[in-house]
Amino acid sequence: MSGIAVGAFEWNVEICTGAMFMRLVLGLNVYLATIVLLTITGVYSITGGFAAVVYTDTLHAGVMVLGSVLLMGFAFKEVGGYQELLRKYVDAKPSIIREGNWTAKPECYMPHLDSFHIFRDPITGDLPWPGIVFGVSTLSLYYRCANQV
Repeated sequence: MSGIAVGAFEWNVEICTGAMFMRLVLGLNVYLATIVLLTITGVYSITGGFAAVVYTDTLHAGVMVLGSVLLMGFAFKEVGGYQELLRKYVDAKPSIIREGNWTAKPECYMPHLDSFHIFRDPITGDLPWPGIVFGVSTLSLYYRCANQV
């Protein structure tokens, strides 16, 4: 699939997702929501241009970072701090591990001993470090720097 086709597909998915969200929240018809989204996006882009997108993305990044820090603070307060998180995490197990004729395997819900290590075992780790360093960083670089949907 060419880069243009992938970009068009991603753009269509984002418009469809926005329209479905507007249908669920506002009760709008999906087609009407799509037209509204495209109209607002077109007017916004034409009148504000790339500068408007940059300012909006900057504001969005600030809100996301602030929200993440606040969420982390509330979560640490609820758990009792970082040391309590380390102590309680190893005992964290779900209360329901089977339903009907389905039973979860212990490796799916038991906390890993290396959960708080960034560089996990390259062969047996659930997140092996070569994949994190070379795979995720490459994908992230592409998505954040080259994918301008």
